[in-house]
Amino acid sequence: MCCFDEKTRFPSVSNSSIKSAGSNYGVGTFNNVSLGGGSGSGAKATIVIDGAGRVTSATITISGEGYLDEDVVTVQPLASSPTTPSGSGGELNI
Repeated sequence: MCCFDEKTRFPSVSNSSIKSAGSNYGVGTFNNVSLGGGSGSGAKATIVIDGAGRVTSATITISGEGYLDEDVVTVQPLASSPTTPSGSGGELNI
């Protein structure tokens, strides 16, 4: 869900819900993950990936700006070092 940020005067992300859990992501909790897509820029989240490689939780940590209600953003490939980042299809409604 977007909100009007009085400080920046641009719509920003205040929370999200999982639209698609995706698959094959690296397991773990990832902080300040940049979110792709949508009308805005700069949003980041803490993303939790379960043992099956699916997004199970997303908490917005940086709201970004310029997002619109109904935007969908994507979770980029993730992995714990030294594993090569993997995963796709994770999407969040904002």
